[in-house]
Amino acid sequence: MSTQLALRFDEVSVTFPAQERYHTIAPILSGKCSPAEQAERLNLGYSTVTRWLRQFREEGLPGLFPANQYPREPYTPERVIVQLLFFKCCAPKASDFELSRGYCEAV
Repeated sequence: MSTQLALRFDEVSVTFPAQERYHTIAPILSGKCSPAEQAERLNLGYSTVTRWLRQFREEGLPGLFPANQYPREPYTPERVIVQLLFFKCCAPKASDFELSRGYCEAV
């Protein structure tokens, strides 16, 4: 049986702004304190803490990143979709893995 590394949440080093925001709202999410208490404890504005909390609840972890870092959903070029559909029509019994391997070899 494998052993899981036991590391307390507050022992994890914070190296990224989104990680810092999550560490700020985590005690609120777990019910250990209120947004007002956390804002006062960390010397942050109440509106900032509640905004991070709302963004996390609405969008998950990407909501804690700056808006310009994730401007839109991932994009698959149209030519790739068309080629995969063409290959799927030519070889309907082929698995997705075989199709992706065939596409990568063709490009």
